[in-house]
Amino acid sequence: MACLFWNFACVFGFSSTILNTKIFFAKISYFGIAFVAACWFFFALSSFQKYSINYAFTFLWIIPIITLVLVLTNDFHKLIWTNIYLSENPYGIIANFNHGKIKVESKPGER
Repeated sequence: MACLFWNFACVFGFSSTILNTKIFFAKISYFGIAFVAACWFFFALSSFQKYSINYAFTFLWIIPIITLVLVLTNDFHKLIWTNIYLSENPYGIIANFNHGKIKVESKPGER
């Protein structure tokens, strides 16, 4: 579900040409981005019956929740994105995000 939510928010963000709408959908996409790793971990853990999911459940959600709060309040502290601007490329108008002091990697290996 988290991947589906992430993808739908990205599609709406890519189809928009207005900066505020692109920022809105970028923030909405973090409802999926932040929770994909935790959901994947619990999916993998569910195949092993000997591990208790309840104990790990509370601690594993702390980082995604903090990430989501930071993204939603980015206008006040600029820790996630310092500057966001539009640019045009052959595929359309895209939003460029200059990352702040805290960088959340949504694509492994991308620098």
